[in-house]
Amino acid sequence: MNPIAFADRFVIELLVLSWQALVLVIIAWCSLRIVRIWAPVVRHQTWLFCLIAIALLPLLTPLVQNLSLARPTNRTLNYVIEAPRAVIELAPTVTTPVKNKQKTPANNRLSEPASVLPVALPVLFVVWLVGAAFASLRVAMIQIRFGRIKRRAQRVTLAQLNLEAESCQIDLRLTKQVHCPLLHGLIRPVILLPHDIAEWTTVDERRAMIQHELAHLERLDTVVNYFQTALQIVFFFHPLVRYACRQLSLERELACDERVVGRGALPENYADGLLKVAERRLLLQADHQLAFFTSKRSLERRIEMILNFDRVRAGARHWKMVSLFAGLIAVVAWLLIPIGGLKSGQAQLIDRPTDKLRLELRLVGALGDNKAFAELIDMALKNPDAELRRLAAVRLTELEGDGSSPAMVELYQQTNDPEVKIMLIDKFASNSEMEPLIQIASADTNAEYRLRALRRIKALATEESEGTDGKKLFAGAVRYNIYRSEHPNWDLSSLSEQLRQVTAEAPPPPPPPSPLDMAVEDKSLTSHKGGESVFTLLRELAYASMRHDASFFERVLDDDYQGVMADGTMRNKAEEIAEAMRKDRQITKVEFDEFDVSEDNGRFIASVAGTIHALIDGSEHESEVHYKVHGTRSNGQMKITSIERMQ
Repeated sequence: MNPIAFADRFVIELLVLSWQALVLVIIAWCSLRIVRIWAPVVRHQTWLFCLIAIALLPLLTPLVQNLSLARPTNRTLNYVIEAPRAVIELAPTVTTPVKNKQKTPANNRLSEPASVLPVALPVLFVVWLVGAAFASLRVAMIQIRFGRIKRRAQRVTLAQLNLEAESCQIDLRLTKQVHCPLLHGLIRPVILLPHDIAEWTTVDERRAMIQHELAHLERLDTVVNYFQTALQIVFFFHPLVRYACRQLSLERELACDERVVGRGALPENYADGLLKVAERRLLLQADHQLAFFTSKRSLERRIEMILNFDRVRAGARHWKMVSLFAGLIAVVAWLLIPIGGLKSGQAQLIDRPTDKLRLELRLVGALGDNKAFAELIDMALKNPDAELRRLAAVRLTELEGDGSSPAMVELYQQTNDPEVKIMLIDKFASNSEMEPLIQIASADTNAEYRLRALRRIKALATEESEGTDGKKLFAGAVRYNIYRSEHPNWDLSSLSEQLRQVTAEAPPPPPPPSPLDMAVEDKSLTSHKGGESVFTLLRELAYASMRHDASFFERVLDDDYQGVMADGTMRNKAEEIAEAMRKDRQITKVEFDEFDVSEDNGRFIASVAGTIHALIDGSEHESEVHYKVHGTRSNGQMKITSIERMQ
């Protein structure tokens, strides 16, 4: 992928994830405020689940979108979920200058507004990269520093600390470079103690302090701390994520205090030990080590919790509340997964506002203006929106100059879309590009594509043109001989027998105006409740009419299709396709003013009213229409059985 395209996509996804994180943190904060849970373990687990949900959302989003799960289709909810993308797409625009002096419909499109985001997003990516690099460097330096401290620290036994009756399965080390007990290390953790701890603490205070660090180890807080730090590096710019991490650190200390007191430590002695730590002006640390004391607020909360026996007992049975909060966060996270990425055929177009459609058309146009071949190919192949994939392929065929032909060949080789392959074969023929046609006719595994390429080759080789002396020249043959002189490996001898057997077809007529110059607008402003896919099908039908796409009608119209005209006359499937293929009429715009649909047992009836704008024999026409469309739905496939034109 192009580095600029990668930067754009990364920033957009990071902004979406930041929005999701904001919602999750607010939900966690409100839940703890409303329920007023005092048990530190419950509060710690709630914040931990919140941060885990934030971290897993990028991984769960494609997974959930690929599963056939019931998804909420409320338009307001979907707009809230897609808010960051909408803000990005509605960003201020600048005008891209027209590069060619000759004004054609395609060139007019070059002067349309293009988003300033192609400049802003890479800049934001660089800013994020620099910030994340500094945060990572800071963490790395702290790790190196404490690793050096750990190696130089002096081992000490419990007996040397007058704690003979205690047991400890972890190394204890004394050092002058720390001022409070702390646990450090993930694989081989050690407890670092101030070198003079025995001088300013009692035996009970030392015992409670060591039990506190052991509680961190038992609860796997070292693992959580590394996870928390990694999240802070990614979201160094996000105030609410940083707030959630601070709350997690505070509740972690409180939970360990609760465990120490629950194991028999005298609250008064333990609180005295904390005050002694504060009096010695301990260093404030909240990085890759679990500090015994982190802030004044932390000290106040910890002493309050230690001396409050009722709250300690209240935290003894907390699993029900933990499950409740975990379930709430999981549901909210699931609802925050955008529905827009679903791969269920045409579902990508559900509830797409008209302005968003126009912005997508501008995006494709801007990529074409910049001759971003790689981005257009990537969009034509991978975008979950079927309409955007098609528009990207059409835009690619419109480009000229260096790189356009190899880009079309690459798209042909990678795509599995029959319509795109046929469009590319015809485009090769209209451009008189013999090489890709020979390759397709010789090596393509699909017989239909080989035959189409053969017919285009034969048509090119027998195309006549007027010579300067009035004689007829076979322009295609002349071009082929020129190609042969430049490319000796090109040889039609292997295709000669097949070429004799096929009937030459005239090169395809010039394509209709690009869909990028057209629009299908939904002005009804009503929710297509229960009929999103039907509405999408009708919009695709309108686009197929614009581009005279017979293959779409062949696929969508039922074999027993009946069209009923306003005067009562009937049309079968072949007649309907022939009417849609009329070359004297070019539909330029379709507006849906009203839409309603009902479904029952796999059948649907849609009522559509709107306006059709068309060019008929070069003159502009506008007509009000009202259709009733009958169809069936089976195994995810929809067929139109009849279209009734109303008066």
